[in-house]
Amino acid sequence: MNGWGLMAAALVLPSAAIAQEQISSVAAAEAVPAVTTMSAGRLAKGTVLELMVLNEVSSRTAQPGMRIVLRLNKPLLIDGKLVLAEGTPVFGEVLDTKMSGSAGSRGQLSARLTHIQNGTQRIPVTGDMSALGKGGKSDDALKWVLAPIYAPFAPGNNAKLKAGQIVNGVIEADHDVTWDAGGKAQITPTTASGPVS
Repeated sequence: MNGWGLMAAALVLPSAAIAQEQISSVAAAEAVPAVTTMSAGRLAKGTVLELMVLNEVSSRTAQPGMRIVLRLNKPLLIDGKLVLAEGTPVFGEVLDTKMSGSAGSRGQLSARLTHIQNGTQRIPVTGDMSALGKGGKSDDALKWVLAPIYAPFAPGNNAKLKAGQIVNGVIEADHDVTWDAGGKAQITPTTASGPVS
């Protein structure tokens, strides 16, 4: 091989080695899976939620066991990160009712919250919802003074949870929350070995 051939070979061999090294580096980078960043927090027992009643519930028609539909009225955040969006459905149930009666007897309604429905997951919440028909002792006494003949037959008012009424609910147990890189929250009941924020 003449001098020119040796010089060309000397130039080609290092270039080929560099190109092979670059290809190997790219292949190695592609083989490493992308790391999904996660952050963690705690949805604590006792966290207070603001809820809105969606449909009116009246002691005139409600029966024990009847479902009550509410919604989360404000988004639930932890350290500025979304856990549950505004509008997330919340459910309760009627415990007991008493219709209004004659002589101004007012209706009564008692109910309790049961859970938040987060997709297929149920997150237990607690909270009592009670209502008493409008009126009072002074109102009843006034009826008797102004219309003593009519008063014994005058019906009282039924108790109502009105659509749009705001009530509070409370988270019943600690839950761990993790957020993926896209900010989507995953909520799981806290275990003894769970993360602590």
